[in-house]
Amino acid sequence: TNLKKSIQKSKVALEKLRTHLFNDFELIHHPLRSLSNHVSNKMVDDHVVDDQVSSNDKMVDDDDDEDNTIYPDPNSLNPITEDMIGSIKVNLSVIEYELSKVSPNMNALYEYSRKELSFKKLIATLKSISQERSSAQHQYQLLRRKRLDEFMTSFNVICKELSAIYSLLTMGGDASLDLVDHLDPFSKGILFSVKPAKKSWKNIAHLSGGEKTLSSLSLIFALHHYSPTPIYVMDEIDAALDIRNVSIVAHYIKNLCSSNNAQFIVISLRNSMFELADQLIGIYKVSDQTSSVSMFPQSIIEEKPT
Repeated sequence: TNLKKSIQKSKVALEKLRTHLFNDFELIHHPLRSLSNHVSNKMVDDHVVDDQVSSNDKMVDDDDDEDNTIYPDPNSLNPITEDMIGSIKVNLSVIEYELSKVSPNMNALYEYSRKELSFKKLIATLKSISQERSSAQHQYQLLRRKRLDEFMTSFNVICKELSAIYSLLTMGGDASLDLVDHLDPFSKGILFSVKPAKKSWKNIAHLSGGEKTLSSLSLIFALHHYSPTPIYVMDEIDAALDIRNVSIVAHYIKNLCSSNNAQFIVISLRNSMFELADQLIGIYKVSDQTSSVSMFPQSIIEEKPT
């Protein structure tokens, strides 16, 4: 911006200088032209020419009859005075003073070219970065779409398994997972609702302790069916269950161990649970000393006399 202002000021000053010089030139040239014409006429009057020259001049004049130039009367011309010369000097002084105030920067054009080159380089860099940004945004959208597709595929499979497992554990109940925001499932979360046998639909937060246990185990087992894990550790998952539900859960875990090559380490105090274990480790304390014992319940049952 400063560079443009400097160039504009220089142009205005040069235009003013041109106008002053033109006026002064006309002021000086007009009297000189008049004086020159006056001197020429005077010399013609004083010359003595012979008849032959006059005759030749007459022939030339006849050829130049078409020249209709009108010359001013020498007597009507104003002579050059000291005031005129002084006025011209004053005008020149004013012009020089105005030029000294403008003081144009002669390197302005070079600086402008340099800045313009730098600007073009920055524009090229911006274009390159914008293209990279667009490419990154496109890749980001593809990854978001892939994540959403894989999540919805997994979500649908887990929902189906959850409903079947909960119905098996509760003898006729039902369970479902619902997205809070179907347009953006990763922003709001998931609602876990269950319908115990012979009861209405409820949110898992409003269930009793035993119903919460069965609902949570159903979800864990549904996740295991979708993506099996080799080992699970469960601490007293049967504490809030009655005898019937403890037996149902124990047999279900037993079937998982035998069919899916999964191992379950279950800490339990319920006979219906640990009697079905492949290996039983008992922890007990005698005389302020903690000891443990390991056994295989199935082998003991097989060796039991009939």
